[in-house]
Amino acid sequence: MLSQRAFKALGFKPGTGHLDTTTLSAHGKYNSAEENVEGLHITQGYSKDNRPDLPQATLQLICEHLGGIPVHMEALNGNSNDSESFRQAIETYGRQLHAEDGVQSIIADSKLYSKETLQVLEENRMGWSSRVPGTLKEAKGLLRGTGLDRGKLVGCDV
Repeated sequence: MLSQRAFKALGFKPGTGHLDTTTLSAHGKYNSAEENVEGLHITQGYSKDNRPDLPQATLQLICEHLGGIPVHMEALNGNSNDSESFRQAIETYGRQLHAEDGVQSIIADSKLYSKETLQVLEENRMGWSSRVPGTLKEAKGLLRGTGLDRGKLVGCDV
């Protein structure tokens, strides 16, 4: 794996990986309407650009946190769900990331925070850091009265 060779050449083992996805818009004719297509499926999905009419694919990436060296990259279907894809990536590659690459913890957005994903992280002996979703009853209760429950603080994404 290229990242392992880069870490070896640098004499460095990453301790933390940053996990995120981005969508890529596609133009032209694709396999969107076909039912049993293997591989990447270009679909209309949740568009972060508020353009649900655009066909898209999703790219998932885990980078070493400080240097930004990629340790895992995967192309996903355009309608993939971050909560599910984060959990699947850790289930599939967590042991390898931990044992071979040295990644001991994952940083990700609030889509990482689910009971199932946290259990998979624990099974893979990986720490984590994430923002707790403001939609949880417990989080709403803690935020009530602080002004954060209505997003009044600049930069707040609740």
